[in-house]
Amino acid sequence: MDSKCADPQDQLDVDTLILDYLIHKAMQDLLEEQSQPDVAGIQRTADASLHQVNDYLNIFNEHHDRQLDVDTAHLQIRLQVLKFMALLYSDRSPGVRAPPSAALKRLRYQNRVRGKRWKSSETRTGYRTAHCYLIDLLPQFMNISVAFAKDFSPTSSWMELAMEFRFQASLEQCISPRTHRPARRLREALHEAFAYGSALDSEEEGVQNLLWSEQSKEETEAFKQWRIMRRQTILRFKRRKGESLAARVNMLQSEYPRSQFDKTMRLFLRSLIASMDCPVLVQLESGQLEGMSRQETENLKRRCGLA
Repeated sequence: MDSKCADPQDQLDVDTLILDYLIHKAMQDLLEEQSQPDVAGIQRTADASLHQVNDYLNIFNEHHDRQLDVDTAHLQIRLQVLKFMALLYSDRSPGVRAPPSAALKRLRYQNRVRGKRWKSSETRTGYRTAHCYLIDLLPQFMNISVAFAKDFSPTSSWMELAMEFRFQASLEQCISPRTHRPARRLREALHEAFAYGSALDSEEEGVQNLLWSEQSKEETEAFKQWRIMRRQTILRFKRRKGESLAARVNMLQSEYPRSQFDKTMRLFLRSLIASMDCPVLVQLESGQLEGMSRQETENLKRRCGLA
């Protein structure tokens, strides 16, 4: 495809269409990889799609002096979801998808501050690994949820997923190879993972304003449900008298398998992608763009170098 145009606005339009298509394809390939992990070649396809997005982002920024932030806000949301997915599934191909440790530190900075407010006397340990744990990705999950909050009010199913995310993130820290003092690491993980909607009024107000900004009676009740679910989820880690942490962790892994969380997360991501407008180039592949006649569609295809 020849994507070079004489007119700068035409160039921006064409590059936006192409980048939109590539991001959409990469998200679909990542989901397909997770749905069929044992099928040969799917991982290579997903990695290739991620490389295409990265390469075309460089072209886009070169052409438009980083106009992605200003002129194409919808791409920012798509790209935010794609980045989250690439990191979430980085264990499939860490050489391609895992970020450097410095990037993870920046990713978690804001959430670590929230965790410290919970218990300011706690000292944080360093994060020296580039592996993406769930707790690393919690801020991105919340940011994505907030980005889509204008399109839906938080439902019970979303709140259950959000709490399960925090639970699995905390549980993961107990079984991580890097954990030398699991009891202390669990306390720290709980402080960090459940900092959204904490017992501090300022934190509760922050979450309420982000996700239940209209303050209707229904939303107030939903926020009460959020707080109850949060408390109940934390109590899963409470040990019975004489019960060791290892025994508790084993029981929790059996009762709340990670595989079920992964399945629910895939459904959530599919619903997010489905809620986005279908990329123009995907519609063009079908022969007609929504809201256009076939002749107008053909004219657009010629403009984009597709005909």
